[in-house]
Amino acid sequence: MKRKPLRILIFIVLVALVVGGMYWYYSHYRFTREAQQILQETEVKGGLIVHLGFENSKVTAAFHAGDRYLVHGITPDKSKAEKAREYMYEQGIYGNVSVEHRNKETLPYTDNLVNLIVAEDTGNISMDEMMRVLAPEGVAFIRQENVWTKQVKPRPEEIDEWTHYLHGPDNNAVADDAAVGPPKHLQWEAGPEFLRSHEHLSSISAMVSSGG
Repeated sequence: MKRKPLRILIFIVLVALVVGGMYWYYSHYRFTREAQQILQETEVKGGLIVHLGFENSKVTAAFHAGDRYLVHGITPDKSKAEKAREYMYEQGIYGNVSVEHRNKETLPYTDNLVNLIVAEDTGNISMDEMMRVLAPEGVAFIRQENVWTKQVKPRPEEIDEWTHYLHGPDNNAVADDAAVGPPKHLQWEAGPEFLRSHEHLSSISAMVSSGG
């Protein structure tokens, strides 16, 4: 009879552990796993991720799987955007992950900038608009009637690779690129913005880019 209170105590502890594990799974891990599965499916290893028409901001936050990722969530629901911002602040990731209330037919990005669009609800955004903002070889991962489809933006044939400081390993600073031309707009900014030196050029003077 003396063992009965001990058995009850063990049972209570086990139930608490099970309930706590289920709570942790449904409040955190489930969303992290969902984001990881999408990143694996789309094979996006870094860059700008846009979570369009998101249902749960915890999935949006989970797309920030490391410093290689910058995440921007967009929702037409103002209250959902405000709650999402509060969650990002609580997690200490706001900035790397940001949220915007927006209900327009255009996306707030320049051409060829985004690496991955995860669209749970496309809303007023057309496929042409998504393709406009995607970088070459960027991915649009779209849910329609609970079925996910993957569409990759093709790399234009007229764009050449620039893999070394002087174009290629032969150090010939001439690219086979038919799309190059005078700059028309700012594509992105890179720090440091201000430097003071008498021997070197201020800020970044050259960039190596490959694969889109």
